[in-house]
Amino acid sequence: MVRFAFGNAWKFLRYQHPTLGSWLCEYESQGITTWKRTYNPFLTPEQVSLWVQETFQQFTAFDETPHSWFYGQTEYGPSAPGPAYIPTLILVKSTLESELGYHTIFLRCPHDMIDNVGIFMLLQQLFTKAEQIYKTGQGFNYPLPDDNSYLSRRLSPSLPVIANVPESISPTHPLLDLQSYFNKHNESSVGALALNAGLVGGDHIKRIAVTADKEVSDQVFNGFSNGPGIGIRGSHLYTAALAVALSDNQIRFDEPRVVHFFHRPMINLRFSFPPSPDRPASNHPVGLYSVLSTVLKLRLRVPGLRESLKSYPNDVMALANCVQQYETTTKNEVQQLKEKLPGIIPEAMVGPWNFKAPFNPSQEENLLAAPWDHQGQNPSPDFNASQETESPVGPVSLYDFGNMESNFPTNKDFFDIPTVWGASQPIRAGIDVHLSIYKGEIELSAVYNTRFREEETVETFLQGIHRHVFRGLRLEEGLELRTTR
Repeated sequence: MVRFAFGNAWKFLRYQHPTLGSWLCEYESQGITTWKRTYNPFLTPEQVSLWVQETFQQFTAFDETPHSWFYGQTEYGPSAPGPAYIPTLILVKSTLESELGYHTIFLRCPHDMIDNVGIFMLLQQLFTKAEQIYKTGQGFNYPLPDDNSYLSRRLSPSLPVIANVPESISPTHPLLDLQSYFNKHNESSVGALALNAGLVGGDHIKRIAVTADKEVSDQVFNGFSNGPGIGIRGSHLYTAALAVALSDNQIRFDEPRVVHFFHRPMINLRFSFPPSPDRPASNHPVGLYSVLSTVLKLRLRVPGLRESLKSYPNDVMALANCVQQYETTTKNEVQQLKEKLPGIIPEAMVGPWNFKAPFNPSQEENLLAAPWDHQGQNPSPDFNASQETESPVGPVSLYDFGNMESNFPTNKDFFDIPTVWGASQPIRAGIDVHLSIYKGEIELSAVYNTRFREEETVETFLQGIHRHVFRGLRLEEGLELRTTR
């Protein structure tokens, strides 16, 4: 019955958001190879059934958690099969005693189709419809044939942002004028953070999460209530702590030096869930950096070889204050842009041109950045991160989901949802880090390529971010953290 409910709910989502059935394909235009999005409407029940069979799959995870199964490898390739170019819904049941009574849902979508905010919006609709179908026992009959005149009004959540940029701009303000505005705000050293990278293993994407349990998380929340300066929130402190953790991992030379941390989101286009009557606008506008094509920059210190890290401490609270000030300035600029150009949607301005600024590292500065962070998501087989720049680095991106419980209520009578998380495939040798709160627990997760990272390195890095937050709030030493692999 669970499979029946979610299979029909998935079919319902396909009807509501027909772009779930679209894909990118190459085509020639005036001798130039480019891409276009292709969509074939459903005409018969057989076409609907075939799409569901291809995109909705059920598996059993034997003697392991669904999480480890999903990111695992077999002799035939990844455990979770399926084409990467179309959305897939995977239902997994584990044989572990601790997992009995639970199913795990994985919703996987291409980055060219949707961002993490859109993924969670789809999951909300999926669970709502699945609950309705489970209660009534009535499946969803897909209305046939698809009505082409109605398709344009049923795009999936983020497609209007990605696919219809010209329609999102006021006709009185040409696209090129807005591009000039963004380029004026663009810095030459566009955003990545550095973490040493080298060839260490096979080419495989994995996720790892380090979570502070509710008791420890409560101490963090209380620390915010009693400690930080006015306006400093968790997203500010964790961004600052990530920068400090990166500085801890820099190559040490004979003499101490100053490094600079540049940050901007790697993939996600939107900075918040849209407000609703029961959910105010997000207080975590990290994605505004992408909107204005600006870069958060922090100054940090790296000690020399003969000095300890404690001899050159980086004040995480002072850095968090810098993050807060920068965010305030960025929000004000976006508001001014909206007032200056009525009718535009700044988030729709995020385009490829925002990720192509040149990178010219100065000899006077050590930049915690990488020039290739937005040049391509998948590395070529011969790509070696350590040879791309003078110092071996890889981009790191932090995305803050905030409190997920407002989007996935945990006290429903019908569905108990013990865990919710999101992840993005990193760009090349990069690491995609997510910060979220669910059921009162603060979680940092990272997705990385095993070709360039050891699992222990990434785990220690995430633990270091948590530890710097604890120190910034002056919490006791030795607070325990839980790791999910």
